[in-house]
Amino acid sequence: MKYLRTYEDISNKPKEGDYVLMRINLLKTNTLTYQLQLEEYISNNFGQIDSINFWTDEVTVKYFNIPEEIKNWFQPPSPACRRSRYRKFNIDRIVEFAPTEEDLKLKIAAKKYNL
Repeated sequence: MKYLRTYEDISNKPKEGDYVLMRINLLKTNTLTYQLQLEEYISNNFGQIDSINFWTDEVTVKYFNIPEEIKNWFQPPSPACRRSRYRKFNIDRIVEFAPTEEDLKLKIAAKKYNL
């Protein structure tokens, strides 16, 4: 800890703008194709935190390049950016988060290989 810079943020809470990998578990009553596609898409793609509400433990995550089959499961895009869509999650669904996409990829790779 001797070389820790004072301006570095070492908190263990995600911030707006961080990239996240989420976990989602849908009810398996009827395994419809679009439910499986949604679960696979969210579990395998990074999103970016748009807003966090710590009072309700809710996170709004922005996703890009969503397949047409599952676009209805996301909130409509904002007028400013037509490529992105949003989805709200509980904050405990966050698997990993990092300030940049490259850092998140490194964290996931390190976890995968137990480094």
